[in-house]
Amino acid sequence: MKIEIKELINIEMTLEILEKLPDYRVTKEKIEYDQRDVLFGVLCSMFVGNIEIKDKHNWLEINFNEKYFKRMIGKENEELKIPSYSTIRRMIINIDSTILEEMFRAYFIPKVEFNEKTQLAVDGKTMNGSGRKGKYTVKRNVGMLNVVETASKIVIAHRELGAKKSEIPEFQKVLEMEFSDKPFLYTFDALNTQVESLNGIEAKGKRYLAKVKGNQKTLLKQVHQAFEEESAKENNTILEEKDKRESIEGNKWVKRETFVLSSKNDESLIDNSSFSHIKSIIKQVKYISDNEGKIKVKEQYLIANFLESATYFKEGIKDHWRCETYHYYKDRLTKEDDCKISVNPFGLAILRSFVINCIQLHLNKHKPDNKSLNMSGIFKSCGNNPHFLGRLVT
Repeated sequence: MKIEIKELINIEMTLEILEKLPDYRVTKEKIEYDQRDVLFGVLCSMFVGNIEIKDKHNWLEINFNEKYFKRMIGKENEELKIPSYSTIRRMIINIDSTILEEMFRAYFIPKVEFNEKTQLAVDGKTMNGSGRKGKYTVKRNVGMLNVVETASKIVIAHRELGAKKSEIPEFQKVLEMEFSDKPFLYTFDALNTQVESLNGIEAKGKRYLAKVKGNQKTLLKQVHQAFEEESAKENNTILEEKDKRESIEGNKWVKRETFVLSSKNDESLIDNSSFSHIKSIIKQVKYISDNEGKIKVKEQYLIANFLESATYFKEGIKDHWRCETYHYYKDRLTKEDDCKISVNPFGLAILRSFVINCIQLHLNKHKPDNKSLNMSGIFKSCGNNPHFLGRLVT
């Protein structure tokens, strides 16, 4: 199917990004295909749902020499040779993913409005198709650490996680990225509730809302003890607020209660030399009914280095899950887990993020005027309506 994609993305910026990517090929005089053109075609094919390299090759066979495609890449008067499957594969697996990710950040970070209400949710994701299991070779799946701005719901940065890499050191590298001088709130899972990470955030004058679980047993015990002791006191004025929320999730009744224990006189709430900046302890209790109507109760504790209301913290906890929503779209729309590439899967994953971000930005822009609009509908329209593709991102 021949698809017109004239204004699918910001063409000038995209071509500039792909133009600046280092070309892995050494013998320049023997080059038949422009890396920029091929990778641009690969990116365009992903907007219409192509997953494997063979699918991308089939799309390029149909569209690579069409007038509209040649016009977009500035080669309208040239007859282009269609790249083979092996050519496309080599270019994909030889993408310099480090440089591509830097340029990805340069493109999307300016699209975020940073202020005191900005929240950056950090979470890891495994690419389940990136491993390999052969007769003599076993390669584990690799992952990536993603930074999602929760208001715009776009990812603004990634860190590559190898098969044996931990999120913890990569999260600490996120703290040094170029946006670290802007005002925002960090939220993350208990895995990254580490002394070095929290102290690093505090040293930079940033705020954090961090989960506390069994990976920090001493901290969890101190947090639990501090909260229970203060809440048991008579005429307690420290337990500031209690926020309740009820909902129906699927066929189950759910109620959440959020309690906040706030610091007096700007002092840390627990006596721990490693964590000397805990100003708020948040306890969230979740009541959920099972199919038989029985109520199950789950509790979780979080800590923060600033003071705020229970409603604020409740919203921050809820908004952190937008990072999981981004992961969901990568799997459901771009089929990341179905892509069987074990060599340099990070480069292709960044291009998928570009696709999801562009669709999300289109949704953000047009959702107020079209309440029925959603990510899945936009993505389907990319494959069904060539005219819509041209209007996707203006």
